[in-house]
Amino acid sequence: MLRVALLDLLVERTTFGHEGNLQMISPLSEHGEVEVWLLTPQMQDGAVGGVVPQMLGVEDVPHWEGDFDFASLMSLLPASEGGGGTIHLRRMACPASEDIAGWLQQAGLQALYCTGSRRNVSQWEDWMVPSAELMRCAVEADIPTLGVCFGHQLLCQAMGGEVERSDASSDMVCEMEKTGFGGIDPLFAGIENLRGLFTHQDHVVAVGDDFITLARSQHTPYAAVRVCRGKQMLNAYGVQFHPEAYPEMIQRSLEAGYLTLEESNSVYGEHDGVQVLANFASVVLSRIKKSHES
Repeated sequence: MLRVALLDLLVERTTFGHEGNLQMISPLSEHGEVEVWLLTPQMQDGAVGGVVPQMLGVEDVPHWEGDFDFASLMSLLPASEGGGGTIHLRRMACPASEDIAGWLQQAGLQALYCTGSRRNVSQWEDWMVPSAELMRCAVEADIPTLGVCFGHQLLCQAMGGEVERSDASSDMVCEMEKTGFGGIDPLFAGIENLRGLFTHQDHVVAVGDDFITLARSQHTPYAAVRVCRGKQMLNAYGVQFHPEAYPEMIQRSLEAGYLTLEESNSVYGEHDGVQVLANFASVVLSRIKKSHES
């Protein structure tokens, strides 16, 4: 069974949160059962967690809020017969920064995801410190990593980049320009004209030396990036757009009151998120195969 961790930073939202998480994980579950460690440092008691992986109880999340009830364990069956393996969700404690390297050694993760958030990297909060350190350590350990929107910004900031807040929000579905590297990267395999859904106000304005740009748009120069070490390409990506936000989710977000009609109209449209997530799953599975062969 695959085991992945997901920084669940939109847990208070059923649509962009829980539904978005499942959309990201589903391509992996098509190949078998997946255990997902959900980490919510923004909700967690700071005294909880350590080197040894620990499951959370409701008493450990005093800052829990939103319309999605806390549950330590949840198993979701495939949507249809032959549709893949069960997804096992477990709420786990996010370790403190000084414990993360040791925690990762014990966790046995095959991938790390980081979602979007209603918080902002440009308006730094204490819980972001271990979150950023987890992403940095995962990259150093060559664990396939995908940061989405806030997660993209956090990854870039954690590794020497800069994030600034714009005067206005950017909400749109638009086409991106792939760079030379992006045109041959497996993250965009099978995608000719790359389209993504953007909704953000913070922007990555500079990246560290360990990044290459895969795609840009008219409103942001770092729409997608990948981490490298010299000439070695690592399996760590950041995308400013939301590949998990499919049109039906936008409609349900409107109905739930998370989006205004104007906001939903601006981000409603077809894009290539499903293929991007499937491609990242292929990156994860390829990395697992190589590790078994070595």
